[in-house]
Amino acid sequence: MAQPLLFVQDMDHNQEINPGVDRDPVDFTSAREREEAIERSAAYTGRLIRGAESESRAELAEAASAILREEALGGVASVDRPLATDARTRPVNPLGAGIGIIVLGAAISLLLPFVGISMMALGVAALLWGLVISIRRR
Repeated sequence: MAQPLLFVQDMDHNQEINPGVDRDPVDFTSAREREEAIERSAAYTGRLIRGAESESRAELAEAASAILREEALGGVASVDRPLATDARTRPVNPLGAGIGIIVLGAAISLLLPFVGISMMALGVAALLWGLVISIRRR
């Protein structure tokens, strides 16, 4: 017999529980059956996490999400899906900040001319620096 989708050890009764169906994932004949089995497994996992101690719920949910992501997308080649750019790993371009500093400097220059003009000069420098970075990147 094929391995079930998900087995969970019930610590109270010392037995295995299968919230899904006892079929191999490749045995599903329709996408609907596969989707229903995934929904049952996800609902059962959610109930397990909600039943855990409140201090460990967030950690358990994050671990379950990581395991699911790894299992579902682990075998997919990187050529098949586009690479997502993460804002934390993308280099920062000072072009946008330069524009903001220029506008802020213009407003401040009405009240404090020396400070405002200095900020506008720094904004122009940041803008030029951002343009140089953008041109080199192409």
